Amino acid sequence: MEDPVTARVHETRAGLTALIAEADVARQQRAEQAPSDSGTAVCAWNHFENIPTFYNWNNRPR
Repeated sequence: MEDPVTARVHETRAGLTALIAEADVARQQRAEQAPSDSGTAVCAWNHFENIPTFYNWNNRPR
C-alpha cells in the first residue's frame, strides 16, 4: 500500500508528462531564430543574468 503523498505524485504523472511536452514544443518554437529586422537573436534570460546582485556589488575588487 502506497502512502498518500506517493499516490498523489503517481496520479499527476500523466499531467506532468503533458505539461513537459507542451513546454518543450513552446521552447522549440521560440528557439533562437534570426529576427526579421536583421538584428541578432538574444535569449531573453540573458537580460536577467546581467542584473548586478548583492553578491556582485559586495564582492567586487576595491
